[in-house]
Amino acid sequence: MFLVFFLVLNTRINAQKEPQTFLQGTDLIVPFSTTIVDSTNWIKLDKEALMKVERLICTNKDYNVISFAFVAALSGDMVITKSSGNMFTPEMKKRINNLKSDAKIWIEDISCKGPNGIVVKLQDICIKIK
Repeated sequence: MFLVFFLVLNTRINAQKEPQTFLQGTDLIVPFSTTIVDSTNWIKLDKEALMKVERLICTNKDYNVISFAFVAALSGDMVITKSSGNMFTPEMKKRINNLKSDAKIWIEDISCKGPNGIVVKLQDICIKIK
């Protein structure tokens, strides 16, 4: 009985420890995780909120985002825009502005550099516009 309760409780605690992507002011906070994301778990954001995002920030403050790719599905085509830093480019903002409700975007190939100079790739972010 105790073992079953411990396993259930431990599973719930571990599930809560998994960092989530979220907005904080003009920052899109990216979890420091290299696990593969199930693309059925979309983050739903308002277009207005997404338009205010200026940069990607990693939850691990010792790591800085050094590059990422912004992928948008526009009129049936996949359009890729790359950033060589952590800032959203004017072109990315323009693409976000042209998105309709239920449109999907991905932030992929997120690279972060740590204090030791090692670069790690983080999990992709799947966003669906409300």
